[in-house]
Amino acid sequence: MRTRWMAFLSIGVLSGIVLLLFALQLRPVYIPQGQASDGNQPLLTQPTVTFVDPSIGPADAKVTIVEYGDFQCGPCADMTSSAEAVQAAFPKDVRLVWKHLPNDTLHPAATPAAVAAQCAERQNKFWPYAQAVFARQDSLTADQLPEIAQEVGLDMGAFQSCLNAQDTLPIVQKDEQEGQALRIAATPTVFVNDQRYVGSVSAQELTGYVQQILQASK
Repeated sequence: MRTRWMAFLSIGVLSGIVLLLFALQLRPVYIPQGQASDGNQPLLTQPTVTFVDPSIGPADAKVTIVEYGDFQCGPCADMTSSAEAVQAAFPKDVRLVWKHLPNDTLHPAATPAAVAAQCAERQNKFWPYAQAVFARQDSLTADQLPEIAQEVGLDMGAFQSCLNAQDTLPIVQKDEQEGQALRIAATPTVFVNDQRYVGSVSAQELTGYVQQILQASK
């Protein structure tokens, strides 16, 4: 009898650990206070979208999903996967836009990865590059960024030149400033048109938000 109870107890403890790890995976990653806000900066209520922002989908889409994320943030990888799936399901009605908000305090390779991903965007390969970076995020270092570029088939001369010169760092910094102006305190933070959501949103939830907007627009 004692052995049976010990078995039940062990199963209960393992189940609790699994649930805890799952919950932690979905939690947003909070940005240190000094990085998240600047009292002298004008406030914004909505993100801006320009030609330098990596995007999938038509510019005149009825629904625009803007994700502020960090390449070493686990929930950001989940959020991006959900958003890409929803965009693929509504290719004419949904546009997905990425904005950089690296958390340098927790993720030392996040800013280098953001700069590198924007270099990949110059060759129209931001999204495959981003997917490859997310796949390595648990052990990502800046040294791996050229290797990832080679994996996704970038012109290595152009990529390395862009990365060495930090040509795209101003784009990353602009996104960070915009995130501060929006008072974003955690990644991922997602805007679905004018609605803000903090933390990873499942593909099912996101599909529901998109369908509501499309139904209201008829």
